Amino acid sequence: IQHYFLSSSFSQSIGLVYGRIPDVIFEKKVIPAWVLAKPLVDFMKYEHWGSEESGAHYSLFMEVFSALKVTLEDLYQATPLQSTSNFVTFRRRLCAKGSILSAVGGLGFMELALEKIYRKYLDGAKNIANKENISISFGYFKAHIREEKADYEKFKGILLNLERGQEDNSFFQIRRGAIDLLNARDRWYSKLDSHFFGEEK
Repeated sequence: IQHYFLSSSFSQSIGLVYGRIPDVIFEKKVIPAWVLAKPLVDFMKYEHWGSEESGAHYSLFMEVFSALKVTLEDLYQATPLQSTSNFVTFRRRLCAKGSILSAVGGLGFMELALEKIYRKYLDGAKNIANKENISISFGYFKAHIREEKADYEKFKGILLNLERGQEDNSFFQIRRGAIDLLNARDRWYSKLDSHFFGEEK
């Protein structure tokens, strides 16, 4: 249920980044912002909640929750933990206020890391299904494992174009955004461990 708040707010973060991408000038050649950021629009088609696209992540997400007897209404009425709110707020702030290279770098490298994270989620879901003797659709987890590297490449293409002609600290900005967002996600997992199992890891 806590993951719902991360998932439902992700497309908002992408939108914040999309709105900030500048026109890029290489000598006398201009790449308009909408051309540079177009992959993010395609990305959001599958990420935003309520999407009617085939294979939209929210519908795959709800297949998992249906097996666990959690309804969409339950999710709407749920309250995020403070640690969940902290992560969502941090990600939004990075995308709205951080340097554009840090914002794109943070989201991009998080996508790369999520492939491994969702493999762990899949293992956990299989264990729960076996232990509780219930049928759980694994499509949500498999879609992320299958798609995350390609999603990272979308951000990478934007980064490579943004970085050209930037000042010398452009690599530092990208690295800073990636590390900051990954650390924020790590803090979120640690707080979840502490809240649900009484032991911070």
